Amino acid sequence: MAKKSAAAVPDYSDYKVEPGANVLATLSQLADEQKQAEAEVARLEEELRSAQAKLRDLAEHRLPNLMNECGMREFTTKDGIKIKVVEKIRGSIPEAHATRAFAWLEEHGHDNLIKREFKIEFGKDEEGWAKKFQADLAKRKRPLKVQLKRAVHPSTLASFVNEQLADGVDFPMEMFGVHQQRSSKIEFKD
Repeated sequence: MAKKSAAAVPDYSDYKVEPGANVLATLSQLADEQKQAEAEVARLEEELRSAQAKLRDLAEHRLPNLMNECGMREFTTKDGIKIKVVEKIRGSIPEAHATRAFAWLEEHGHDNLIKREFKIEFGKDEEGWAKKFQADLAKRKRPLKVQLKRAVHPSTLASFVNEQLADGVDFPMEMFGVHQQRSSKIEFKD
């Protein structure tokens, strides 16, 4: 048997139909099996989405809310299971506030958090021009359609907001789409 390279074509020789076999029946059977497999995957994906929604409800709402009502941040059951309520900063700059949010960062000396991404479009028949442009961006010879996307990565934003809040800065949470998310964390005894 020959060694397979990463780009090698898979060996389907095991799936060859022997002469005289009913190829059409085999094709129908395999098509039915694929249809059943697709249905099973769809069912399991829906089951997973449902389980994730239940977990989110328990961890982000029901447990933290009940513990809040009881004035608790931590609780250990008689079985030794520890329940903690942790708060995390979550956020993503809403498109409607992006201009103001970026201006705020620049005015306060934090524009280094802003990532800038340029998107340049070439037509399908412009491969040569694309290579030339790539080699010599500074000397472009014709105008290009360029898009600039500015963003702050959500985890960078969360770290930055935590620092600002710790320093007592009056931070514009709504403009940056930032909220504190409470969730429960379960730790089992060893």
